[in-house]
Amino acid sequence: MSSRPRSIVVAYDDSDASGRALDAAADRVGYATSLSVVHVRTADMPGHSAVEGAREHLMGRRVTARYLERVGRADEEVVAAARETGADLLVVGSRNGEGADLGSTSSSILRSAPCDVLVVN
Repeated sequence: MSSRPRSIVVAYDDSDASGRALDAAADRVGYATSLSVVHVRTADMPGHSAVEGAREHLMGRRVTARYLERVGRADEEVVAAARETGADLLVVGSRNGEGADLGSTSSSILRSAPCDVLVVN
């Protein structure tokens, strides 16, 4: 990526890894940059919203964002959100912080993303 992204999508599931990804995405927001926070749940998960924590965190940093809640497979829905928003940067957390191997969801997103991907350990 050669310049500041204009549209950033970050995957958020209320885990420590996604919190680090949220901070990394917020660090890259600048003038005329849009940030979308995507939370994906499975159909059998209760309807509670993990995005409220993301919203509070970003408000504390004075960063505005759009919040998208999806139902389905995380990798597929995050990539779909990146396509739909025209993202030029997709930010995800990796729960395999010490090893060189990515988790299955991060790996799948990296392979199928329509834009640059930043994986945050």
